[in-house]
Amino acid sequence: MTNYFYLLKGCLHEVGSGIVRTLIVFIFFIVGTFIAALDWSFNVWFKAKSEGRINLIEKWGTAGGTIFQTFVFLILGIITIAIEIKKHGLVEEKFLQRILMKLFPKLRDIARNKSNSIESKSLLTNHTKNAKREVVKNIFTKKHDIYVGSILLTIAQVFLYLSTSNFWGVMGVFPFLIALPLRAMNVDVEKMKYFQEYSTLPTHFFANDYIVLDLSIILGAFLSATVTGTFGKGNYRPNWKVYGSAIIAGLLLGFGSRWAYGCNVGAWTSPSISASVSGYVWFAGGLLGNIVGVVCRPYVGLKN
Repeated sequence: MTNYFYLLKGCLHEVGSGIVRTLIVFIFFIVGTFIAALDWSFNVWFKAKSEGRINLIEKWGTAGGTIFQTFVFLILGIITIAIEIKKHGLVEEKFLQRILMKLFPKLRDIARNKSNSIESKSLLTNHTKNAKREVVKNIFTKKHDIYVGSILLTIAQVFLYLSTSNFWGVMGVFPFLIALPLRAMNVDVEKMKYFQEYSTLPTHFFANDYIVLDLSIILGAFLSATVTGTFGKGNYRPNWKVYGSAIIAGLLLGFGSRWAYGCNVGAWTSPSISASVSGYVWFAGGLLGNIVGVVCRPYVGLKN
């Protein structure tokens, strides 16, 4: 069982939860996106946008694209859960885990051998009824089953599309957060090609739906962390390695995500939902980047 807010445990969520290191990442994330929006960067990369666009629904129809998407996601889920069981045992109750262990008895044996905690053993013996009872019991409390969180996020995505005619995006508005104060200081940022050809600069902060959405996520995370008593938990002691890596990571995140037309939300989740091949390309690059990041974490004072 898990708090469904942690499905959104990214930069915005941790900023709202009072994590200082992530606040530093967030600040330099914004700086990185603005650097990527400068004219030299726009001329190098953004001119090439929309070239070679491939959408599976347009190519194979709604039924074909949907079937292919479902098959790919199912295979990825099965592979991930099988690896998790082999490496760690049964970490938490999941619907697909139960199915896999019924189809492949060897996985169940591995899970029994790997899972040493009382919680893990109870999941293996009598988890089905308990899981259902626990989901119902915790619907209106701070704990939710991961599937409940997935359904809520899906409903939110659909509602967002119906109300804004756009899929979910997070960091596309980050260049505005620097451009708007600069404009207030009489810097003519609207002459930048980025704001002339790619994205229109709003008149003020609250004139853009996605700025409001980002602020709402931060506020929601703050309320969640405050209510559950987790605000500020997980902070590191002041450490130049940790906070130095946060600055570098923020700049790379901002620059890279702006060039990729989005972060893990706008360049992966939303394109994948709309059956765009770009989502799969981002996933491959993101997976490789995560592997590199995990290898590098101990060198900057972070635990894996």
